[in-house]
Amino acid sequence: MTSRKSTPKREVPASKPGGGILKLGEPTEYRIARLFVWMGYFVRRGREIYTAGNLDQATDVDVLAMRYRTLFSREVITIESKTGKGGPLDRVFWLSGVRQYVRADRAFLYRPPTKWNIRDFAKEAGVEIFDPNRLSALEARYVAEPHDWLGLCDWSYLSSRIESWNKILATNAKYKELYQTLATEVRYEEPFALIAFWVHHLRGLTRDHARESGRGQELVRFLIADATGQLALCFLRVAQVTSDLAEADRRGMVAKKLRYGEQNPRFVEQVFENSYRVAWAAIRDKLGYDVEVDKSLFTVPTPDYVEEITDLVEELIRGGEQSTDLPQIVDIIMSEGFLKRNKERRVLKRIFAGDGLAQRTDAAQRFVGRLRRLEAIPDEIQELVDVKPSKEAADNQSPMPTQESLRL
Repeated sequence: MTSRKSTPKREVPASKPGGGILKLGEPTEYRIARLFVWMGYFVRRGREIYTAGNLDQATDVDVLAMRYRTLFSREVITIESKTGKGGPLDRVFWLSGVRQYVRADRAFLYRPPTKWNIRDFAKEAGVEIFDPNRLSALEARYVAEPHDWLGLCDWSYLSSRIESWNKILATNAKYKELYQTLATEVRYEEPFALIAFWVHHLRGLTRDHARESGRGQELVRFLIADATGQLALCFLRVAQVTSDLAEADRRGMVAKKLRYGEQNPRFVEQVFENSYRVAWAAIRDKLGYDVEVDKSLFTVPTPDYVEEITDLVEELIRGGEQSTDLPQIVDIIMSEGFLKRNKERRVLKRIFAGDGLAQRTDAAQRFVGRLRRLEAIPDEIQELVDVKPSKEAADNQSPMPTQESLRL
């Protein structure tokens, strides 16, 4: 793994406010995000929460960490970083509300050393406080390479590109909208809609990647990397909500949801049937005689990716616990290998258990292979998922985090 400079100590002002524009954030946020990446979580920094239709920004989440475990159970953690000297109590109540909104299992408030009575009060509100000493202790335990800023929590990488990327986002409405979609997703409660959305737009981004060059292509790579990681997370969410079904029922449900979304299929078909009748009557009234109208124009088409996606869901469920690291593994492969061109692979063997790594990366290979067949990712990504575990890697494995190790 190529070493990178440590995060600067100075605080960096965020970019000017504005929907769809990249905001750099403070270095401490990246340090916290890096810790959770090394602990085996899928991590996103600077997630924005808006009202309906993205009309007004309500707040933002500094760091959001997620992972799946046995029986596809989901763990969500939200972290707020406050390095100033302001009072913590208002942030405790605020973070308690954010935790409820994003449906997080735990909420952490990072701040300077805090009195015991305030810590106890925060726990009553469902917020855990940790300070620089605890952060340093966790880093010493889990961050195997202190100079490696993995994935999308790489402050140095983003800070050197954010200005040029923002200039492109300001003039490219499509890229801006896609980035805003990525930056505002915090709950992942509608995985079928997200899968349909990202398969469609990843196809377009893949074509753009072949046409773009320079910083434009680099921004497209960033969007592809971010979206592919989130897409993998959606598949785990689908596995979570369908794993208790029989295979035939699950396949039917997945296919139906991909075609109709969250709408009642009978209601949707009735709407199209009524639209057909109105169109037929309007044409007859205009022309004065009956005209045969193609009824297929008034039906919901079955997406061409349904079979690939239903097959992948079945593979993930059959893989059980060894499928649950799919989002994290895909995210590191995409951000490190595809975006940052760092093809050193030993990082996966340091983060994830050496035992079963081959099976865990097999899930990533199948995921990437199906996206390639759907022309939803560039071909070059295939070689990045060929990871083989080694005895040396297992011996050097950092310990996986437990609930006990995260107790503050």
